Amino acid sequence: MPEWQGVLALYAGDLAAAASWYGQPSDRVAGLHATWLLSLGRAAEAEWLLRRVPELPPGRRLTLARACAEQQDFAECERILLGCLMDPAASRPVWEQAAADWAAFHKERCTLDAARDSLIAWLRDTGHHAEEEQRRLWTARRHLERSAEDAVAALRAAVALAEIDAAGYRSAPTSAVTAVAPAVAAILLGRGRHAEMLDLCNDLQALVPSQRLQWDTWRVQALVGLSRSAAAEAVLARLRAAVAADPRQARALLAHVVLAEAGSPAVASLAQVALEGSGDDGALGSTVCALLACQAAAAGDNARALDWLAQALERSRLTSAPLAVQVSRCRTWIRRCLRLGRDSRGLLMGLLMSSRETLSTAVVEMLTEEMGLGDDEATDERPFPLSSTRVLFVPEDGPEEYYWVLTPGAFPHCAAGHPNGPLTHFENALAAFGEPLPVGDLVVPSEGLVWVGTDRGLFVYRRRADRWARLHLPGQPAETPIRSLETDGRALRVGWTTADGQAAEAAYDPAAAAWAAPATP
Repeated sequence: MPEWQGVLALYAGDLAAAASWYGQPSDRVAGLHATWLLSLGRAAEAEWLLRRVPELPPGRRLTLARACAEQQDFAECERILLGCLMDPAASRPVWEQAAADWAAFHKERCTLDAARDSLIAWLRDTGHHAEEEQRRLWTARRHLERSAEDAVAALRAAVALAEIDAAGYRSAPTSAVTAVAPAVAAILLGRGRHAEMLDLCNDLQALVPSQRLQWDTWRVQALVGLSRSAAAEAVLARLRAAVAADPRQARALLAHVVLAEAGSPAVASLAQVALEGSGDDGALGSTVCALLACQAAAAGDNARALDWLAQALERSRLTSAPLAVQVSRCRTWIRRCLRLGRDSRGLLMGLLMSSRETLSTAVVEMLTEEMGLGDDEATDERPFPLSSTRVLFVPEDGPEEYYWVLTPGAFPHCAAGHPNGPLTHFENALAAFGEPLPVGDLVVPSEGLVWVGTDRGLFVYRRRADRWARLHLPGQPAETPIRSLETDGRALRVGWTTADGQAAEAAYDPAAAAWAAPATP
């Protein structure tokens, strides 16, 4: 084909010959050949070819922007990207890609702050009636904040986008908001930014009123942090009413407590509300008591912490189980108490001298295994990886790799932040949330996440937020057994058994937080 002669001439740097071969190329040919030239480091030739197209579509202009950036023509690159972003003829995938490229462009040049200031001014000057322009600018703002790794600002941009869609009588994409809200709540409350948390709760309440229980849970923690005790009590009264009307709400309420604020009085109040609604639910009751033990430890009341730990064990209905089983259940509770305790050494001695054989045995085992759980002088000196284990590494940005250690023939026993750090027992992590232990070897690591298939549903552990969550299967009960779990690096392929014994599976896209239609053979 003549075009190939032209691209070879371009590769050789013979623009005159290339011009005679190409003439006026179509945008498709120019785009394909320019992309190939860029991959070979020929940005100038790629730009020359693209500029020969009289009317370059928005999608091809993104390639042109890349060619300009590689030639360090940054002003032209940004002009093209912003033009694609605001071009009415650009399709949604194109202008969204332009927004992402624009944010990446400023991140690479370390000009995120200046870009944010320009974008804020642009948003201020854009009228609220210009819905489409507002949508595109807020999308760019969200990408910009993500590039700056500011989760709070990124969530606010997502809320603004959802509000624009709602104002335009469109279905607001609330999943993009609710998926990151827990991590943002942990950041705000953990850093004492209570006023921001309260404002965010109000925005989320207006946007997703169906999840009022979750927003009220965070609202209480924020109000207590602001010393607005009367307002906090009013919200707590509302939560108590919800638990009284439906005791199952107690589990949901406790799940929404931000663990970053585990030492705050608000969490203690919420735990008491959950305890009132736990009834005969031993798993929930034990989890609440363990959380109250953490509260006591954080307040320096070691005796009360021991008492709550003992009650947690009694409510777990394991007091008649073998000692090893009881010890296994106690480890996570004890570890968290030691981490939060003001006098962790005093609490450690109290646990060792406790009249409760289970508690003292659990601590002795922890220290004997030298896992560094609660004692600054106890470190994990065992070689890594352990013999007869295999390791799954979870890729993510940052200085440390997160790994899972699997024992042959059993489910993963522990997870940790880096090879030299303490190990966190997986079984206890789920047990602390009142869930049964998983079965099989169904573990899939992905970007900062670990997906776990169990005999009571599908769970995901979010590394950065340090939180477990259950992922509901499409059209299935929450506790549907998982029979297979795999990933191609992007989508998650999940297989399960339906209530009538049929095998089914579906693909889940973590980035879009959406399921594909399940297929039943």
